[in-house]
Amino acid sequence: MTPAPCPEEFTAFLTSEGLVPAPSNPLMPMPIVYTDKTVELADGRVIDSRPLSRGDHPVERYWRHPASCEVQGGRYPWAPPAGSGAAPNTTKIGVDGFGTWRIRALLITGENSGADADSLAWNAAFTALGARATHQHRPSAVDVENMLRTELCQGVNDLESVVFVIAGRASPVAGGSFILGDEAISYEAMGSWLTEGCSQAASVLWVIDASYAGQFSESFQPTIPTRLWSASSSKRPYAPRTEPRGGGLLTQALSETLLSKASDRCLGAFPSVSNPGSLKSIHPSTTILWNVFETENLRDHMRSLRWKAVGRPAIEASNSTIETSVYEAFQNALFSDIPEQLFRQIGDITEAPQCGNDETCALIHEGCDIGPCHAWRCVGGQCELQETLGSECDDGNECTLDDVCRTGAICQGTVDDCSDGLACTQDSCINGSGCTHVPIPAGEPCDDEDPCTDKDICDDNEICAGQPATCEDDDPCTGTECDALEGCTYEHVAGPCDDGASCTHQDYCKDGECFGLPIPCDDGNPCTVDSCDEATGECIHTPASNGLACSDGDACTVADACLDGICEGVDKACDDGIPCSVDSCDGGECIALPPPSTCLDEQGCVQVGESALGNPCLVCQATNVWTPLDGNPCPDDGIECTFDVCENGSCTHPNVPGTCVDPEGACVEVGDSLGGCLICADTGIAEVAGIGSPCDDGDPCTMLDSCAFDGICQGAKMACCPVESALTCGA
Repeated sequence: MTPAPCPEEFTAFLTSEGLVPAPSNPLMPMPIVYTDKTVELADGRVIDSRPLSRGDHPVERYWRHPASCEVQGGRYPWAPPAGSGAAPNTTKIGVDGFGTWRIRALLITGENSGADADSLAWNAAFTALGARATHQHRPSAVDVENMLRTELCQGVNDLESVVFVIAGRASPVAGGSFILGDEAISYEAMGSWLTEGCSQAASVLWVIDASYAGQFSESFQPTIPTRLWSASSSKRPYAPRTEPRGGGLLTQALSETLLSKASDRCLGAFPSVSNPGSLKSIHPSTTILWNVFETENLRDHMRSLRWKAVGRPAIEASNSTIETSVYEAFQNALFSDIPEQLFRQIGDITEAPQCGNDETCALIHEGCDIGPCHAWRCVGGQCELQETLGSECDDGNECTLDDVCRTGAICQGTVDDCSDGLACTQDSCINGSGCTHVPIPAGEPCDDEDPCTDKDICDDNEICAGQPATCEDDDPCTGTECDALEGCTYEHVAGPCDDGASCTHQDYCKDGECFGLPIPCDDGNPCTVDSCDEATGECIHTPASNGLACSDGDACTVADACLDGICEGVDKACDDGIPCSVDSCDGGECIALPPPSTCLDEQGCVQVGESALGNPCLVCQATNVWTPLDGNPCPDDGIECTFDVCENGSCTHPNVPGTCVDPEGACVEVGDSLGGCLICADTGIAEVAGIGSPCDDGDPCTMLDSCAFDGICQGAKMACCPVESALTCGA
């Protein structure tokens, strides 16, 4: 009989109890919570605090007991979300029916929620490359071996290259193992089958978009030229995702790069120029394919994809050091799982020459629409697609002249302005019709190109004419004239002028403008507000508000403030609280002096010949002159093995020779214990009794307690059982 469901909503319970953990970095995406169906009849939740990690990592898993409704669970290895892995089991992808293949490809996706996204990305990449490709989702280990030994590699020759991609979850077992479904297969086994079965291939391109492949990729030593991509490294074992529960970040970045490069090199399937209804495939040579798989900026592309999926921090650009550090911390956290080393190359490819001249390459790639600014060139026996910079071309526009190929393989010409040299015709170019010249009606504005005329208009004879230009600007600081080439010119002149302001004087021209110096109105009084009357040009000194803070220039006054336009202060208080001292202020500093024939200490005045009130080791010798009484006895410190004597004007308590004082104040002799790990080594000197000797640090959660080099008793932490969190080792 199925038990009744528990009444309390489970997710609300987890949140209220504080079980949903905060993100490991506050700048990273929040944890995700999804349903867990691994416990029969139990309502469960998995809380993933590292949702961008693709491989195995710890999560919090909780469920209610179906009968008692009590919460159970704790920290467990990662498990895929319920309902994941919906990708098809077997799919033929890529193009088909174009004769001899140059690329064979196999994609295997495992137990992973991003399998669909990985499959779509590689499907597009394989199609762009013109590859014969197969996709297998969660096959058995036996199926993988058969595909690598037979279907993928059987009959392969030295004109073909093999592309092998695995994307999904992995395990650290056996130096790295790829999880298929209910079983796993090691990277080492797949590498052995791949290089053994495809030993006759021109090259192997292997992409491992899974975890724990770092150490394997460093030790993998195939016998044929190989490029190996790994989404993880020995320092970063986890393969990064594009976004939480999404596809692999390496898969997305690498497949997009291949799509772009395959398009640039005219690979894959495309319509023939001579017969648009047909399809033709350019089968790339091994060298071309090898170069297509170069990924010099792949890590930057991965960063860009992560930005688009997760988003930038909401921080506005500023000079704030705090905002800059937060932004840098967000970047470091967001990109910390991207491996530094993405691929390595083992061996060099060798290939027979494909061409002897450019004409051969043109015949090989006949029908590939490469555009007017590209041409196939024979370079080192291999055909390469190159730009034809500076060559003549046709951009298809009748309104451009001198069309040539420019950087970026762009055919571009200079725009034809169609000018007939007449100001009263409107010249234009229409693609398909050419240049046109339409007369401008009489009286309409025009430009006679004479800078010394203005208000130019067209007359009845289609002639443009204007009136003489007026250049006067009524500015005493500029001289004006009209130049036949430049028109009205305004040269700066020097000399006196009038800026029209009553509160300035000594006005003069500078850089074509009239400037005046402000009339000085400062009366030197901080308690007046100085200004100038714009109407009369007279200075005004208005008393500042009473109580406004100021400075009267006397360091021995405080709380200076304005009163009726005058700055006044209160005498600084210098009473030190000792009745017998004579207190005064000098230059802002308080001075306290004793009366004649006395000395001043913190407790009062002492007559000449008497000891200090708080220190029996000092005597007042003359007015404010203290003399130490070294050698005199001083108050007993209560410890039997110390001498109590004055030294350098202070009471000291040196040890009796051959003794030490322990932390409790008891006297011990040389060689006796001072407690813990210390013994009395010499008069007043303690040292470690013996490094490594047994002791007890008083902590019930440690074992094998021993004395350290610093005299502290230390023990090793016990390994405690993972019981209820309320219990501790000590309990």
